[in-house]
Amino acid sequence: MVGPTGSGKSQLINGVLQKLPTSKYAFKVINFNFYTDGIRLQLQLESVLKKQGKTFKPLAGGDSTLLYFIDDLNMPATDPYDTQSSIALIRQSIDYNHWYDREKVELKMISNTM
Repeated sequence: MVGPTGSGKSQLINGVLQKLPTSKYAFKVINFNFYTDGIRLQLQLESVLKKQGKTFKPLAGGDSTLLYFIDDLNMPATDPYDTQSSIALIRQSIDYNHWYDREKVELKMISNTM
């Protein structure tokens, strides 16, 4: 959603998320800022997931879908390589449905998230 500052974009999305049926959907609001990096973002994304076998699914259980609302997507600073690690992590998650465990350096498969 695009619009001028203070036009209510975030409030509109939060209102829609609040009205979703809790039996089918859960949501997590993540606010980006200048200091948001891939490590911090991954910790926030994983905070609402649980491990089932080799796959990570929403804590809500069942076949519920977890919706991540990323607010102020354009805010993170670029690194010395002119990239944004937080945006790269989101892209990887969308494209491949996984990201890597930063300690064990192995795949974490992610399901039922948007």
